[in-house]
Amino acid sequence: QRETMAAALLAARGGCFGALASLFGKCAFDSAIAASLAGHVLGTGAAVLAVRGAALVAMLLLNVAMTVTTARAMEASASSLAVTVTASGTNFCVAGVGSWLLYGDVLPVWWFVGSALILAGMGMLVDPQVHSRTKLPQEQA
Repeated sequence: QRETMAAALLAARGGCFGALASLFGKCAFDSAIAASLAGHVLGTGAAVLAVRGAALVAMLLLNVAMTVTTARAMEASASSLAVTVTASGTNFCVAGVGSWLLYGDVLPVWWFVGSALILAGMGMLVDPQVHSRTKLPQEQA
């Protein structure tokens, strides 16, 4: 049970790294966002390029961190499915909320419904009581 939770936390951390990478990627490849951030600093073309370059480097480093962390979670887990769902679900939820907070993106009601379903599914994957109640026929023999 402790190993399952440790693997789930590693997978969630990997998902957070992926979400942060996507947020930095949006800054790196969206000139308007980079210009807005640079405008608070200097407002010059060089500042915009510096912001975009820094965001690109951060995106790449966070993608490496996501990959390494998720691979470690898969090594620590008995189920690669649980790790994949946890990392992807965390990535989806954190990226959506981060994009709303940082960039003012609009999140429709259905996004919240979907996020709630994803989080419920993630909870079932890491809950040991669910696993003990749902044995496949060949596992019961």
